[in-house]
Amino acid sequence: MKKYHSRIAFALLFLLLFFSVASAKEGAKEINKIDLKSTTDFMKSLDGRETFPDSVTFAYYYAYSLSALGEKIPATAEKKIVDFLKRCQTKNGGFTSEPANGAEPNIIFTYYAIKTLSFLGTLDAIDKEKATSYVLGLAQKDGGFFANDAQSGRATSLQMTFYGVQSLQMLKELKKLDAQKTIAFINGYTSKDGKGFSLLRKDDAGPMGSNVKEDAAPESTKMAVKALDVLGGLTDTTKTAVVAYLKSTRYSGLIKNKQYPTLPQLSEMADVLDTLSYLKAVNQVNTAKIYKFVESLYIGENGGFGPSPGLGTTPPSTFDGIVCLAKLGKIKDPEAKLQK
Repeated sequence: MKKYHSRIAFALLFLLLFFSVASAKEGAKEINKIDLKSTTDFMKSLDGRETFPDSVTFAYYYAYSLSALGEKIPATAEKKIVDFLKRCQTKNGGFTSEPANGAEPNIIFTYYAIKTLSFLGTLDAIDKEKATSYVLGLAQKDGGFFANDAQSGRATSLQMTFYGVQSLQMLKELKKLDAQKTIAFINGYTSKDGKGFSLLRKDDAGPMGSNVKEDAAPESTKMAVKALDVLGGLTDTTKTAVVAYLKSTRYSGLIKNKQYPTLPQLSEMADVLDTLSYLKAVNQVNTAKIYKFVESLYIGENGGFGPSPGLGTTPPSTFDGIVCLAKLGKIKDPEAKLQK
């Protein structure tokens, strides 16, 4: 009889332990599930800061993120953003990262200011004629763009050319640019395998001053594709090659294996998905695995996303996480209206 009761007690203990472990595992799963309400609250909290929107880039992160999450941007926050960006425009038409910081305006901040205002439908709040003049003034004979007028920014590059082309597109002044020359300049950044686009071209100075042509990279490929498209220079051959390149990378769902021993950055994942979405080819990669990776960077304590495994939440990486969700079709993509 004692042995019988002992067996019952053991069985009950086993079941208790089993359900405890199962409950713990279920709880662990819940931690990784993305709570969009918490993410919304995280992004909403930014407009409560005294320095909001902090910079022209943060202004766009905020506006895009709330729209993607299905939230209407509060009128008070929109006014703060527009007033902030108006004060960022300098006498020569370019924009600095924040008002009255004494820094030289550059094409990156000018692009983000124009993009945010275009997104909000308030582009008329700035001097568009001066902005156009500033951007066109950075275009060079080789078809590329300088970063700024300062000596340190007087070198053309794919990145600065992307910002210049996209800025003129949103200002509806792209016709003033020599499109064929700029298309040729961008195509000069085709990677050595001919599939994607690199950050350096064969005549750029590479590491240690050598002339190299780098492998393709997610960000430079995204920039080249989008700039070529608005210039009318994105061919079907290039589209096919780019999709083939993106499908071969760790970002296609091959998150971690022998070929790719390290995990990707969330920002690069966003670049890849952005490009695939732009080319209507997201369904050609393993979206389930990609989603699991994005989900793994969600931090339940505050609803944000970390930039890579093991790191805490930041507004830029949370923006990247939201972009990934939008391009995966989990939430709406409000940027699509800028691409019409």
